[in-house]
Amino acid sequence: QLDITRRLIALRRGSMPLLYGDMQTLLLTENVWVYMRMYMGEWSVVALNTGDKAESVVCSLPALIDLSQPLTANFGGKFSVQTDGTLRLEVEPYGFEVLTKTKTL
Repeated sequence: QLDITRRLIALRRGSMPLLYGDMQTLLLTENVWVYMRMYMGEWSVVALNTGDKAESVVCSLPALIDLSQPLTANFGGKFSVQTDGTLRLEVEPYGFEVLTKTKTL
């Protein structure tokens, strides 16, 4: 757990959207919260699963973002972004994922 905490701290320190970005909820259910942080044209997506089952998340990204920016799943989650802005993401039970424009870890 200490390693994960260290990685999260380094990720936050190295990402302007995670430090200063405006927050926008993309999906909120009983067990899942997916939100985006945006700052100066850069963006990151955070997904949290508080349930005891894996969740397949499907949500729409805002039209104003640049979908050509490559994303990295910093904690090994599987995801895809469609050309229409649809984000598909697998989130493990009691898990999370942070998608960033570039890998900062």
